[in-house]
Amino acid sequence: MNYRDPSGSLFRLPSGMRPRQHAALLDKKLGFRIKRVENKLNQKYRQYDLSMSCGQQKDYFPDTEAWIGLDPDILQTPYCDILSALSFVKAQEFVVKNIVDIGAAYGRVAFVKEALFPEAQFIGFEVVKKRQQEAQRVYDSHQMETSKILYQDVLEADFELPKSSIYFIYDFSESSDVSYILEKIIEVNDESIFLIAHGDRTLRLLEYQFQSFIPVRATSQLSVFYHPY
Repeated sequence: MNYRDPSGSLFRLPSGMRPRQHAALLDKKLGFRIKRVENKLNQKYRQYDLSMSCGQQKDYFPDTEAWIGLDPDILQTPYCDILSALSFVKAQEFVVKNIVDIGAAYGRVAFVKEALFPEAQFIGFEVVKKRQQEAQRVYDSHQMETSKILYQDVLEADFELPKSSIYFIYDFSESSDVSYILEKIIEVNDESIFLIAHGDRTLRLLEYQFQSFIPVRATSQLSVFYHPY
């Protein structure tokens, strides 16, 4: 299984297959044990959906929204959508030195990066340690020297957001928290960048409060924005 094929063919959606079905199949082939990890999290923490957690004596995941109890196939973006978004950026002949994923979960983005931008550095930030550990285990098993995922709450006061050519961002928390990170993205960069986004809160902020991010592309799951410098 050659996920480093520069065409990204492994991540293209086969005819007759649903995106999430295809992504789950690839996860398994790549060596992820996502359902095992999510089951352990479900046993320890109360589910995020109040209607599903009624009567549970467990505590919620502390301090932040971790989407405990969300179906793993919904928690993550399908590989084919990541491929579509990054292929668009590559077609612009944009120099990509690094990619940062904020709320990376199991870090699928890194595998697509390996195909399209093998020389670029990937850093994912994930607030749930068991997810971060599983992602890094899989990266290590594939000897992905240009990719790493860190256990990090990006809202901590001492967190320093790195500069990046491309950012992935999702509804990782409340709108005010997403807004804070979007401000940081603008603040730390002194070159033009791409932002790849998903989630109602994030897209609403980009439409109404952060209009310096110009929408340039949309897939079924992801929206691509360009921020000129």
